[in-house]
Amino acid sequence: KIDDPKLSGNWSEYSEEEGRLLFRPHAGVDIFSSHAELNERNNTQREFHPFKKWPHCSFEEFMRGPRNQGDSCNNCWAMAVASALQMRVCINNQSFSGSRAALSAGYLTSCAMDAWKGQNGCEEGNPTVALRWISTNGVPTGGDGSNSQTCVPDFQNGISLMKSTYTYQGNMITPPACPTNCTVHSYPRDLQDDLFVLAGLNETWETTSFESATLAINTSGPIAMSFAVYEDFLSYKSGQIYNRSSDKFLFDHVVNAFGFGPDYIVALNSWGSAFGDVGRFMIYKQWIKSYTIPGPLLKRSPAAKYPLPLPKAEKHAAVFFQGFNNSALNDRYQEMGKYNVSGNFTFWNSFLTNFVYWCKSSKRWTITTRSNWAKVSEGECWWSAQAPEDLDIFDWPSNQSWYEYNGSTLVLQPGAQIVR
Repeated sequence: KIDDPKLSGNWSEYSEEEGRLLFRPHAGVDIFSSHAELNERNNTQREFHPFKKWPHCSFEEFMRGPRNQGDSCNNCWAMAVASALQMRVCINNQSFSGSRAALSAGYLTSCAMDAWKGQNGCEEGNPTVALRWISTNGVPTGGDGSNSQTCVPDFQNGISLMKSTYTYQGNMITPPACPTNCTVHSYPRDLQDDLFVLAGLNETWETTSFESATLAINTSGPIAMSFAVYEDFLSYKSGQIYNRSSDKFLFDHVVNAFGFGPDYIVALNSWGSAFGDVGRFMIYKQWIKSYTIPGPLLKRSPAAKYPLPLPKAEKHAAVFFQGFNNSALNDRYQEMGKYNVSGNFTFWNSFLTNFVYWCKSSKRWTITTRSNWAKVSEGECWWSAQAPEDLDIFDWPSNQSWYEYNGSTLVLQPGAQIVR
């Protein structure tokens, strides 16, 4: 019978790359003891967001910000793998945190040749093969191209873009050669000592099942997801659940799937923070082609390497507010160098629902909601609260009270201030 507990593991999966069946110890039928238990599971897991289950790792992931592959390198597969995998590493060990806690999509693009679909990693790739490749070859730290706190930052954006040894072939980048040393020379350990060789990833598998994908996300963290991009997806707006209406196919795409609803997936794109909801979007399950489920990270193996703790790095600044009538504003806000407005860093609260930014037109530090991010990043000023004139957010603690929006105007709110 299909509900025989013996069928819950040890299945084999056909590999098109190798032309044979491969043994997958963790692949099998998802067995439930009764229909009542199945119904209860469906009712309690109809929606899932990692902020609730893994708040520390979710906050770390948001601090890193969405990746940005640019328009000259089709390495979304590497971006999605690195993004999903780094949060899974944090879930397994929360010491994987701070500005060094990111895995290198650039390294995968240059080095994971088995996963390439073309002549190089900028000509698309296979996320399933990439994860299995990491199980024996490893991946070092490496964040956004301007992140000098990691071993091999992405080569296609930020400061690294100006220093990279890539070349162009037509309009597309040919990535730099696979590095044998950290590309950030000041990084405090060698590349070989920085490699995360996660042996369990050799059990990575692929599925078209929405139920298997959501169970994997809820149990172990983000996965990779493939779907076809049509023209209308380019105009996706925050808050929508994407439901394809266009017939104009553009390309296949791979992203980090980290949450879900009853019939949709919540995903993180690799097109920068201007896309969707600070890089995130929702998509109905019928438009998803496949899911890549990473194997278990902590499988014991003589070849496995888990180089934690990471070398020490500078911590981000944080400010604390109290005294606002709107209790959602009273929180700890941490500096996010990735999210820049008017040349200044922004500060985000613990639940990533509000942020503090420099309003250029009023020349004051201002608090607003995440829903206003796109407008604020384009130069508009929106507020839930605003600092008094001439107050620098770094001048704290301060007994100067802030102004709070009461529904019609900003009014001075005595006691609303930065406390430490």
